[in-house]
Amino acid sequence: MKIKTLISSLLVSSILLGCNSGQSNSISSVQSPSIAINQNLNKKQSLKSDTLPDAQQYEIVYGASTGIYSVPIYGLLVRGSLENVFISEVAQFVMEGIGSIMFANLGGLVTAFTDGIYHAIANMVTRHDGYQHINYLGIGPQLEGVKCPLILSTGGFNVDGAGKFGNSSVVHDFNGNLWNDISDTKVYDEIVQTSVSWDRTIKYANANGLSVAGITPYMVIVTKYGKVRYYDPAKNQWSDLMDQAHKGDINYVNSNNELTNTVTAMSVLWPSNGDDPKIVLGSDNNGENGAEVYYYNGHSWTNFGITTGHGDWGKGNSVTQLNVSWDRYGYETPDSSAPYIVAATNFGEVKYYDPSRNNWFNLVRDDDKGNIENVVNGRAIEGDAIGVMSVDWNISGDPQIMLGTNNSGANGAEVYYYNGQVWNNFGIKTHQGDWGVDNAVTAMQVAWCGQNCIPRILVGTNYAEVKYYDPSRNSWFNLVRDDNKGNIEHVANGKAIEGNTILDLQAYWPSSGDPQVVIATNNSNKNAAEVYYYDSHTWTNFGVTSDNGDWGTDNAVTSMRVYWPLNEDLTPKGNGVPYILAGTNYGEIKVFDPGVNHWNQLVLFH
Repeated sequence: MKIKTLISSLLVSSILLGCNSGQSNSISSVQSPSIAINQNLNKKQSLKSDTLPDAQQYEIVYGASTGIYSVPIYGLLVRGSLENVFISEVAQFVMEGIGSIMFANLGGLVTAFTDGIYHAIANMVTRHDGYQHINYLGIGPQLEGVKCPLILSTGGFNVDGAGKFGNSSVVHDFNGNLWNDISDTKVYDEIVQTSVSWDRTIKYANANGLSVAGITPYMVIVTKYGKVRYYDPAKNQWSDLMDQAHKGDINYVNSNNELTNTVTAMSVLWPSNGDDPKIVLGSDNNGENGAEVYYYNGHSWTNFGITTGHGDWGKGNSVTQLNVSWDRYGYETPDSSAPYIVAATNFGEVKYYDPSRNNWFNLVRDDDKGNIENVVNGRAIEGDAIGVMSVDWNISGDPQIMLGTNNSGANGAEVYYYNGQVWNNFGIKTHQGDWGVDNAVTAMQVAWCGQNCIPRILVGTNYAEVKYYDPSRNSWFNLVRDDNKGNIEHVANGKAIEGNTILDLQAYWPSSGDPQVVIATNNSNKNAAEVYYYDSHTWTNFGVTSDNGDWGTDNAVTSMRVYWPLNEDLTPKGNGVPYILAGTNYGEIKVFDPGVNHWNQLVLFH
């Protein structure tokens, strides 16, 4: 894999000594004055720049280089074009997620806890009047002479209709110095899915002699009920992609230009030729459109599920996870075709769309179920709702798949592995086993290693356990334990952070030994903290140690970005505390800078 590694002076030390005050404090939650919000700018004015960085300088989109301050590099490498793959697991140069974890490919990380996404954690996030909740954080390039990188955040108001013009959606971007409210006045519901193309925005800026900081980036946003809007800075306007002109074979689009289905997942391709984006949506199955997967080829929509509420997908079912390969065999999906898709549902189904055969296939079947004990209707893991999923497309034939589920009375297991041929129950075979009744996997990272190779697996659960599967030892290990809990105050049953629910999890995979881990949680009365860091040996509470701390009672980290330390040649450093950005349910965006060893609050949206 070829990865461009040009570092320019625009990266030198500006993050660590700009976003924060530079004062050294103990690890605690330190609030500094919020950066001002410009509420009057709906569209940013394009700003001229005398020195235009070449687009290649953005191949590292966020970081700090070692220099006179002798601070480590914090960076995120990208493969191909920036919008297609963000790498959270730098060691593997691969990213898991679909537009929703936390790290998603920018077309979809997936962070929103909306109707139809995952019941096990939907009620663990408390929304508070007077605040906004952040569903998505997109991190853009760091520019010379500004304090912080470009940032885009989307989400909604915690009270419906609390925004301008009575809407509930919010879009803010940060140009390195100033936050701008760029909310779309024609979007009324909260924004649950977002895709941004920084790469395309940079090319547009360079071609027109503009500063990328002065441009609202190319983006696709999707609301809870299926309104799809596209912002094109070249036209300086939003446009509807879910309307009568584009609806294709979708039966019903309501007067607000939306599906009325609850959208649960999204993946986006930004074509390299500059054409309009291609989009795959996952949704619930309502009585009007029925379908659970929709595909937009840049011109019109195709209903890839069913056209009746009584079809094969099942009325009341919902796509909970979506993973799309837009370039599986080395070329982008053309307008005349569709991408490879894996969709997992609330009914325990795993469905695979193969465009070469123009058909969906059930990957949970009686003939390939392996050691799954109970399969219902010949196509679903009985009783297990699928909450998280990782897919490896880098093999021939069916892809490899890892599932995280709830723990039902039927199968009990919470992790299932499909090697492209048969399934393996990687959890337990009884609901009374180690994982616990009513537990659920709520976050997962997988270190895929190729064909015929069982990968390493890291999961976080609804009981605040962090479990690590090491195939070399053929066993699971609890990473939260009494002997390595560090400064976690309350550990339950010797294996869980008492009272917290893990909402997100990011890992760095060394060549051997335990992974390094950052987890995001809710704020419980027991431990309070919302971010914890595991350095492969012990845990550090990176939030607060009292429920009355700065993060706030009942607060939760709903979106997180983690940047692992790199050497100057951009190889993984393998040790050192990462740089972390967190978006919360109180509308905060917080940055943990290991260079000054504390949190800084960038902004509070309310």
